[in-house]
Amino acid sequence: MFRAEASSADISVSSLPAVNTSAAEVLYSTIVEAASVSPNTVVLDLCCGTGTIGIVLAKHVKQVYGVELGEAAVADATRNASINGVTNIEFICSKVEDVLSDLLKTKVQPSDEVVVILDPPRCGVHNSVVELLRRSDSIHRLLYVACAADNEYTISNLYGCVSITRLHLRLVV
Repeated sequence: MFRAEASSADISVSSLPAVNTSAAEVLYSTIVEAASVSPNTVVLDLCCGTGTIGIVLAKHVKQVYGVELGEAAVADATRNASINGVTNIEFICSKVEDVLSDLLKTKVQPSDEVVVILDPPRCGVHNSVVELLRRSDSIHRLLYVACAADNEYTISNLYGCVSITRLHLRLVV
């Protein structure tokens, strides 16, 4: 059982959970602050894993859409939203590059403040995702979350697409 901001999560081993819950709690609190969300915010939680970031943000925003390729992680995310009584979140089991354009066209209204949380695996995301994020006029903020921000293609190509704050969070536990 995992707790962050009064959220709970059941995470199966096949979902590759983060094991340092103290660090995760600090990370999620930092994300909530940096995302600067409001009740008019729509969050696109890309590479969302078990949904914990989106679930933590959901109580502060209009809607969250989580995209994750791993079926076990999406099942965990759906269960975790239910455990926490979160109803303004939808999880999509897919590659980000296959659904991002459609999400931006069909799920986002002109009046929405769109915040993207990008928490990719170590290999980063497909080049088409980076290109779409750069071209999109509807994204207000982008938070790039990585245990090791060493995918230079992704990082170098995200600079300049929206206002980016690079957070350096070092925890010694």
